[in-house]
Amino acid sequence: MTSTTPGSEYPPPAFRFAVRFHDDRPAYFREFSGLDGEAAGPTEYRSHHGDRPPKVPNLPRFGNVTLHRGIVGSDSKLLKWCEQARTVPVERSTLTVQLLNESGAITTVWTLRNAWPTKLVVTDGTENERAIEAMELSFESITVSQ
Repeated sequence: MTSTTPGSEYPPPAFRFAVRFHDDRPAYFREFSGLDGEAAGPTEYRSHHGDRPPKVPNLPRFGNVTLHRGIVGSDSKLLKWCEQARTVPVERSTLTVQLLNESGAITTVWTLRNAWPTKLVVTDGTENERAIEAMELSFESITVSQ
């Protein structure tokens, strides 16, 4: 059951995405965007035998994803991870992004493997809206389950 009371187990209705990082308590986001990918396209190379060039598949490519939420404080493990990403080597992690329905049940799960933060953007809020932080993440592979 979705609730908006402080300390509630479920996020408010606008926050439909629960992100788990290091199997910790979920962080809730209102938007999960930018998920796209390209299938492994072919690459041709010359054969040593002079016949038709064979084609081999390239690795699949994925764009970066962005998570948006109202600013909730600086004690978040996700925010600390973003801060640590300024150092080399960058710590990579597996993230799960869960789409929640209105009753708080998980409907779809995206698992991003070897993910790392690439950008953190904070926008000012207006009189009627909270300030928003956007975390951009890169990753190596993804699985989707329902």
